[in-house]
Amino acid sequence: MKTKWLYKMNFLKIIYLGFFLILGGCTKMFEEEQNLYFNFRVEENTKLPNLNVNLYTYDSESGSKWYGLVKKQTVIKKGQYLEQELKSINSDWHALYIYNGDSSKFMYDDHIFRGAIYHLTYIFKIDGLLTQSRITRSEHGGDDEFFMKYKELEDAEQKGFNYYNPIDARYEINDIQPDNLNTLKKMTFDELKNVDKILAKDIFKLNQLTLEQKKALAEIHQHKQFKIPVD
Repeated sequence: MKTKWLYKMNFLKIIYLGFFLILGGCTKMFEEEQNLYFNFRVEENTKLPNLNVNLYTYDSESGSKWYGLVKKQTVIKKGQYLEQELKSINSDWHALYIYNGDSSKFMYDDHIFRGAIYHLTYIFKIDGLLTQSRITRSEHGGDDEFFMKYKELEDAEQKGFNYYNPIDARYEINDIQPDNLNTLKKMTFDELKNVDKILAKDIFKLNQLTLEQKKALAEIHQHKQFKIPVD
């Protein structure tokens, strides 16, 4: 009888161990990072002395559902690239702001494959932008996917070029999006006390609150924290 009981207990231990190993593997799978490698260059035998390009990389994991993260860095200045290769981890999407004389253009790319490795090359030409992409779906190997195409550029709202030193580039909290601000404007004071962190400057935009409520809410939220990656 005792032998059967021990056998049953050992069998249950094996089942539980297998369950936790599977659960741990699934958790790791969902936590896999994208690794992004960027290269920028001007087409060979081409001179674009007025070309300036800023790279913005975005991450949604800020620790607050109301804000995203953005890292800004200049990658081409006066036609010369500043870094031969840049690396970013776990960026959800990125954008290029392209300034060439009086022209201000914009483009963005999504990173839809979790746990993938992206090698992204942007080649600036007189008549546009050519991209070469190589995507490995898994860090542990697998078939690569290759893409080469001209990117459609849109007019950018940001008209003036600002220089962002890539050496000093760090993730920072991005401005709140209008949809998120509108959601907050529909909430009561008591509801707002318990949501993810809100910046004081945005709390004072919530016109459904009295001035005293705004001050009290700002005091509550100043003790809440963002989660900003270090890279």
